[in-house]
Amino acid sequence: MRVRRESNNDELDIYFDGQGNLDTASLEAFCAGTNGFVKVWYDQGPGGNDATQDGATADQPKIYDSSTGVAVNSNGNASLYFDDTDKFENITSAISTLHSSFVVAEGT
Repeated sequence: MRVRRESNNDELDIYFDGQGNLDTASLEAFCAGTNGFVKVWYDQGPGGNDATQDGATADQPKIYDSSTGVAVNSNGNASLYFDDTDKFENITSAISTLHSSFVVAEGT
């Protein structure tokens, strides 16, 4: 995923390991002292259907919280925090008729 650092709007790709776990050490080092937001969620398949939010930075979901100094998490798993306005705006290529997705959501 491409993460934007709130303090200066620098961006960095943060990767996952072979077990699908987010590299939280890299995320925490990059965002230390400021909030981090996801600008691009890269498609892991061959389709290149990246979810992007290039529009208003206020619409990007939070992945790192500066007040806690750790990645946003749910039950110990790194997660995205969407408030009432956050959304991914674009999918950069056509979605085929054969696709799958997996979503876990937690209400407040």
